[in-house]
Amino acid sequence: MTYPLIPSVFIMEVASNGGSGIVDSQPNLLKYLQVYLNGGTNPGGFAYQGVFPWANANKLFYGGDWSVVWGPCLYCRTNAKGVEARTATNAMYVAYCAALNTYLVAIAATNPTSFFDWIVEDGDVLPSMMTAWPPKLPFMPVRHDPPIPRTVPAISAGTAIGISNLLTQPQMVDPKQGDLQSFLASKVDANATLIFGGHSLAGALSPTLANYLYPQPASAGWKQVLVVPTAGATPGNYAYASGYSQTYLPQRDPSSSFVFNVDYANNHDVVPHAWDKLAQVVQPKDADGNYPSIWGVLQGPGRNTVGGFVYLAVIAARLLAGGYYHAITQQWVTPSFGYWDWGTSYPPSWEPLPDYTDAMPMSTTEQLGQMIGATHVDQYYNYFGVVPPPLMQKPPLERSPLPTFGAPA
Repeated sequence: MTYPLIPSVFIMEVASNGGSGIVDSQPNLLKYLQVYLNGGTNPGGFAYQGVFPWANANKLFYGGDWSVVWGPCLYCRTNAKGVEARTATNAMYVAYCAALNTYLVAIAATNPTSFFDWIVEDGDVLPSMMTAWPPKLPFMPVRHDPPIPRTVPAISAGTAIGISNLLTQPQMVDPKQGDLQSFLASKVDANATLIFGGHSLAGALSPTLANYLYPQPASAGWKQVLVVPTAGATPGNYAYASGYSQTYLPQRDPSSSFVFNVDYANNHDVVPHAWDKLAQVVQPKDADGNYPSIWGVLQGPGRNTVGGFVYLAVIAARLLAGGYYHAITQQWVTPSFGYWDWGTSYPPSWEPLPDYTDAMPMSTTEQLGQMIGATHVDQYYNYFGVVPPPLMQKPPLERSPLPTFGAPA
């Protein structure tokens, strides 16, 4: 079975996370990503076929033979004392299909073991720290008091830091092909298509990076410049979203009914509700003292329950964003309400999730973690009608990670 173009792109963009969920040196993390994409033996001593060899052998990707032509590159941030983090901060690569004359810039999502990703690139959304569009790179956050007027296009400091890392960090330069901008400039072709894609954090970074490099895509020299963001949080304010959405108009995938230039958003996924739709995530207590939510009913009364915690967390996040954010064009979808059970063999099986009601509310953080992971990762595979690639074996973590919430690789 060959997948249509956008579902194929989804698998390839998620594959950019092959260096995530690991604690190791930057060279080794990069090697994990290289092996995940292209195959080989990773630094843990585990052999892996590679996503591209696996897909090409099974004729899964639309257009046929795709391959990595730039990167992958992987950046680990350095703290004020010059000590480099042992977790990936950002990663990116470019793939190419000759049959389609199409390039894909695939950007990694939040790394579940990177506190910097969670706190800064995902969470630095204070209105006073937003920056006018386009940001000056390399980007350094500056506090604005009062905040930038809502009529001025602006994006979050976290998003600006993310695209700054992708374009200016030395580790994000391919030793043979140079930096991303130079590489893309050398490949501009009036008959070629360029796609930017990414999931979660990269669902915000990919459209923003495309817009930064090609603010007028119709006159950029390419046949088309397109974007496939999935599960992305809101990058900026209404003025920014309005300008972006008028420039990157929805376009039909010629191989399917899917659409380019929209942020695919699962109705049950919290991330695309951030930062302008957080009020929809959880409601005040119902008559039974529980909290209706996008995941079902969360238990309020009792011990070790999650309803009150989630309700307060969402209120805090709404206050953090301050009502300044407005989403780019979103395509809201409702996949099958389940998750991938990996069991002991490949492929994984699709299993239903519980229906949490007042009669049986969600009561534990373990249930919440499974739900967040399934709705933020697993269900997008289900929506696009694809199965995740085989897992790559990794060594045990050197320290306890943040919650993985179903990290895809």
